[in-house]
Formats: sequence, structure tokens, C-alpha cells
Amino acid sequence: MSDLNHPEHVSLVKLSTPAGTITVELQHDLPTDQLEQATLDDFTVTRLWLSDLVEHPEATEPQAPETLKNVLLSYFDGNIAALTQINFDLIGLSDFQFDVLGWLAQAPAEIVNYKDIAKAIGKPKSARAVGTALSSNPIPLIIPCHRVLPVSGKIGGYLGSAKDSSSIKRYLLWHEGLIESTSD
Repeated sequence: MSDLNHPEHVSLVKLSTPAGTITVELQHDLPTDQLEQATLDDFTVTRLWLSDLVEHPEATEPQAPETLKNVLLSYFDGNIAALTQINFDLIGLSDFQFDVLGWLAQAPAEIVNYKDIAKAIGKPKSARAVGTALSSNPIPLIIPCHRVLPVSGKIGGYLGSAKDSSSIKRYLLWHEGLIESTSD
């Protein structure tokens, strides 16, 4: 198994999904020609971009690990819990951001609002700051910030001000069975 505390390589891989193209940053110790055969324990995800929506770096590797492809395909085939198998690292975040994103990573697959998260992390007056922390989520989808809505229940934005962001958020919520329709 790799020493993921001090990885030798950072690779960017691109995957096609029903939600569009996803670019994923992986840290690993494998020779890049072995990355496609990596197990889930051989790499850590440190960034994820829904590439069709936001600017992202270009992929550096031609093939993503088959295990990562399989987990993502399983998620898009209806196994919502599949993403919990992916190892990730929340590097470069403040303690507050880490608390918010860490809580959301462990939360049940249900819609919550900013106020719910603020209460859950013991800072009930920080709902607005929770929203700001969620906008710094380096691995959307894996940490499901799409499940967080304003108290009003409106879908709201996703991934900051990314173009067409509410439609992908609506799609993900519909896909997970949390809303009934992908239309307004």
C-alpha cells in the first residue's frame, strides 16, 4: 500500500458521467503506467471538478483508475453510498471549513440547510459562514454539498457561480431521489 501521507505523484484524470465530464486530482505513489490498475487504497482524491461547469486543469493521465470509474458508475447507476468508498483528503482548509465539510461527508443522504449544519457543528449562529465554507468544497459530489439548500427550500446555486449550476444540482438531487423532478 502507498504512503499517502507523502505521495510521490499528483495526477489529473478525466471521466465521463451522466452528469457530464468530471476531472479528478489524485495523489498516489504508483508509477503512472500502473494508475489504471490502482485499488481504492492506492490513491487519495484531493480535488474534483464537474468539468463541464467550471474551469479546471487539463487531465495529465490518459486513464483513470478502473476502481474510481467503477465507483462513480455505481453511484450514477443508483448506488448513492458508493462514493463513501473513495479516500479523500481535505488539505488547505481552515478548521471551520474542515468541520463543515467533515460533517457533511458523514451526514445521511438527505437534504439539509445551512442552519442545520451550523447547529450540528456547534456554531448555531454561523449559517452564512457555513455557506461560504461549502463554496470552498474541493471535492463536490464526494462531499455532497449539492444536498444543502437555503432554509427557503429553493435549489440555489452550486459550485459558486458556475454556469448552469442549479441544473446540475437539481439533477444530482433528483438522481439521489431527494426531489421529484429535474425541472423548476
